[in-house]
Amino acid sequence: MNWRQFTVALVQALAWPSVVLVVLLAYRRRVAQLLGDNLRRLTVGPFEAEWDRVAGEVRASVEAASQLRAIGDEPEGVPAMLNAARAWVDINPAEAIRLGWVGVVWALDEWAEREMETMRLDRRPERPLSATHPGAAAVLRELRALRDLGTERPGDLLPRHAREFVQLADDLVGLLAKPARSPAPSETG
Repeated sequence: MNWRQFTVALVQALAWPSVVLVVLLAYRRRVAQLLGDNLRRLTVGPFEAEWDRVAGEVRASVEAASQLRAIGDEPEGVPAMLNAARAWVDINPAEAIRLGWVGVVWALDEWAEREMETMRLDRRPERPLSATHPGAAAVLRELRALRDLGTERPGDLLPRHAREFVQLADDLVGLLAKPARSPAPSETG
């Protein structure tokens, strides 16, 4: 290889990086605006981007786990589960919805236990949720539909969706905690 061939090869190898460098220098303010203030490092290649994304998720999970540990000092059962769901809302909306649904299921279990106790004391047949808490039954149906929608498309969930779901789950738990509606005289006998 003579010096001319070497020069041509060198120019070919440096052509596109030189153009990119000139464009970046010429439009550095505009590029900085487009990329925002959160940019710490710009690398070419999928490895670094994937590494940073996964590392960010791990940091967020560690933060959520430390919040969950603090929640461990709070009440147990349904309130603790809903608090755990709230801790995951911004980090993993799908997990927040799953935990919120677990809280709803636990609240329904507690409601069923109270109903069974009422049945033993009153000697009345067990009444479904729709008979004792008609509003709660309707909310449960809609909440189940939201849960199913989130399960079908977890990648489309946003923190606001999870936040709303957990709030609705909390509202449903509040409805279930209220005393049951007394059956009308025609329902008892």
